[in-house]
Amino acid sequence: MTKKMILFDMDGVLLKTGGYLESLKASVRRIGRSLGMPAVDLTDDQTAHFEALSITNEWDTLAISTALMLIKAWEYDPELRLDGHRSREIALDEQLPAIDTFLDTFNDVGDLPCHSAYTKLTKENPWLSQGQTTHLEEILFKARDIYHSLTLPWHQETVLGSQVF
Repeated sequence: MTKKMILFDMDGVLLKTGGYLESLKASVRRIGRSLGMPAVDLTDDQTAHFEALSITNEWDTLAISTALMLIKAWEYDPELRLDGHRSREIALDEQLPAIDTFLDTFNDVGDLPCHSAYTKLTKENPWLSQGQTTHLEEILFKARDIYHSLTLPWHQETVLGSQVF
């Protein structure tokens, strides 16, 4: 017996996935610039690697990428926070977060990739201060919380524009 199905793709995501991908990349670039890392650019290979690890929610990908950028930036300014707090102005033109290295060794993704990323990142970076781990926790544990996420507003503004958001 053959079943017929009708698929209604209201926002075009199933037919044209490029918009979400480009918005994700633009969000990573915006956050990178705000953290003094203008050269950060999420590549197609990296987004494909996230998806191959079953990290298909761009909110998770953005939060994990942000955490990796912060860890790299903290080598130069330990007080830097996503909310713009910094102890000094830094420009890390040539410094890039270790996204590929992280993805190559991220084996235990689990059902909540950001929680697993937090565990991996804090274990691999024992030099992080209590304030830094708390900031990572806030970014990663609240990545999907529309009311409390630190990264989601960046992405929503990229997707919708500042007037709409």
